[in-house]
Amino acid sequence: MIPFENLKTFTMRRTFNILCWIVLLTVSAVRAQPVLGMSPVFNVSPNDSVYIPDTLVYDVYVRNVGNTTFSGKINLNVGVQPDKAPSLTIILVDTSLANVTGFAPGDSLPATLRFPCDTPSFDMDINTVVIWPVSGTPGTITQDSLKDTIFVYGFSGIGPHDRFFDHPGILFPNPVGSGNTVYFQTKEKPRHVRILDAYGRIVRDDALRNGLIDVGDLPPALYLVEIDFGKGKIGMVRLMRL
Repeated sequence: MIPFENLKTFTMRRTFNILCWIVLLTVSAVRAQPVLGMSPVFNVSPNDSVYIPDTLVYDVYVRNVGNTTFSGKINLNVGVQPDKAPSLTIILVDTSLANVTGFAPGDSLPATLRFPCDTPSFDMDINTVVIWPVSGTPGTITQDSLKDTIFVYGFSGIGPHDRFFDHPGILFPNPVGSGNTVYFQTKEKPRHVRILDAYGRIVRDDALRNGLIDVGDLPPALYLVEIDFGKGKIGMVRLMRL
């Protein structure tokens, strides 16, 4: 028979050993989780300076930076945040990596992401593109987003240093909501107005009278208003229709 004190000590030691094993098994299970991240190596085309509505193509790589093999579905989220915007907007959820099996630690998986550089997600200025992996497989950790800076010159066919980037006056109200007319205020005498959509298509081409521009049938979007002052002098102003 084991003396009471010895039995008490034996029981305490056994309980302690069991707790230690539980802790070790828990830590091992946590450490065995696959961890998905983005490689810093990528390629973007056409390049980091584009026009609206160019298509951006990203060749990226997802990494397994954990210590166990992953099998399951990986989504790649793409978000855009213009330099002056307060938050990120998700513009694409890519599901091409839907049936991943045997994704071993240290391996990388390639993916190609295509999306348009279009308004209102992108602004005509500096924009940050963020790409990160998401997985619904239980026990999977995701980290390490990829960030890239994209500069948008403006609309396709209108260069950053030509005469269209003068600012000859002010449009108001701008943005315009339910109204059908905007007024163009300037010190000079404009003669003609053309309005272009995001694809460079002319949606309005009229003589400009008393500075009033009819926008009644324009759907909500971002437009460029081209003002012709004659003698080769042309100005361009952005207009947002809500």
